[in-house]
Amino acid sequence: MYQILVKSRSDAGAVESMVEHFYNEWPITINTLKGGRTSQLEHILEDLLKDTYYNFILLGRKDRDTYQFVENVDGFNNVVYLINRSRVRNTRIEHLAWIFEKARSLQRLRISCLDGEIVLGRSARLLIPDPEPYMDLFVLYVTKSVSKKIGLGEGAYLVLRMLGGKHLIIDTSGVKGTLLIPDILKPPKYSGENPSPIDPHELVRNNIEFLEKEENIVVSFLEKFSNDYERVIVPVSGGKDSATALYLAKKVYKERVEGVFVDIDVDMPVNKEFIEVLGEKLEVYIHRVKVSLREHLSEKGFPTTNNRWCTALKISALEKMYADLCRGSRCLIVVGDRDVESETRSHRPPVIVAEKYTRIAPLKQWSTLTLQLYMLYRKIPLNPLYEEGFYRLGCYICPSLRGWEHLIIYSSPMLRSIRNDQVYAEYREFLENRA
Repeated sequence: MYQILVKSRSDAGAVESMVEHFYNEWPITINTLKGGRTSQLEHILEDLLKDTYYNFILLGRKDRDTYQFVENVDGFNNVVYLINRSRVRNTRIEHLAWIFEKARSLQRLRISCLDGEIVLGRSARLLIPDPEPYMDLFVLYVTKSVSKKIGLGEGAYLVLRMLGGKHLIIDTSGVKGTLLIPDILKPPKYSGENPSPIDPHELVRNNIEFLEKEENIVVSFLEKFSNDYERVIVPVSGGKDSATALYLAKKVYKERVEGVFVDIDVDMPVNKEFIEVLGEKLEVYIHRVKVSLREHLSEKGFPTTNNRWCTALKISALEKMYADLCRGSRCLIVVGDRDVESETRSHRPPVIVAEKYTRIAPLKQWSTLTLQLYMLYRKIPLNPLYEEGFYRLGCYICPSLRGWEHLIIYSSPMLRSIRNDQVYAEYREFLENRA
């Protein structure tokens, strides 16, 4: 899935040490430019750059001549990164790991304005010149009812997620303002100029080549596992990540694919309905496992960020279903995990070989924007909650829900049943008392 290219064998030794220490189980290939002179580089790159990999060329300051030759190397999946050290081999492995993360975030968030159009994967006129690993890009939908309460017009907007609930609204001219989304029930507020809404379908039309390249990399990764497993299982939640993982798994593994949905009694009702739609559209049978959180509330209290006991229940239900389905079969679990979702997931290898099954995360490198545009391009069913403005989905007593999601719950006609639910009312009171 990943290839790191450096100038010389000595540089490769430093990268190998970094990978062994920080990315030991990751599918990372390390190659060199063979110390080649500039006149030889074109042919060397033709041999080494792989269409089905994310290629990262890391160079030091003393390799500036090489950098100037390769910095504009063609390919949406290629990143050239100049390290602020004389040579790659003079860089501590901890710093090299950070550089690799920075390079991966650049590939994920490389977005430009060219001829008045927003395009992904290009290095000219970058709208985000120095992306960080914790950032994410996505399309945010603002409905009429929410618009009045936050000071941002109705429509779809391009958003860069920062730290601390800070979200920058971007259009073709650059950053227009800030949407601050607190973790507590306090409503979000927008400050800045009036940004121009975007047309997600137009974004798709302008980035088809990029989306097909990303698809090609993921499909190639999935195909590596095609001959080794009899059953392919995709855990689905109703969210965009698992829906896309299910679509791509079905594309590669055909009739071997089946889904598993953990049906929780405090899940968004729309999710439960959407799972039926998803299974029918993709022609995949989705098993349902029922789990009750309500029966544990009196004993455990509401889940919090420091006590996610609900997650343990869901994982236990999934593991039991995996064990039942995989009995006597070689099983591959395909998950929709992506780096930008959390620090924990970003550190998790794309491939984990367990005793009873192998688990892979083919979408690991994708930004949310890439995922959203790909879903539109391939007409993958989309949970209607996203068009109501949700960034991520979960139970309505999930500790990951922020002021933004609670505002939507209180504004959307689609979610009236949740507003009338006694458990949700008690949860809001719990949050207010903790604020």
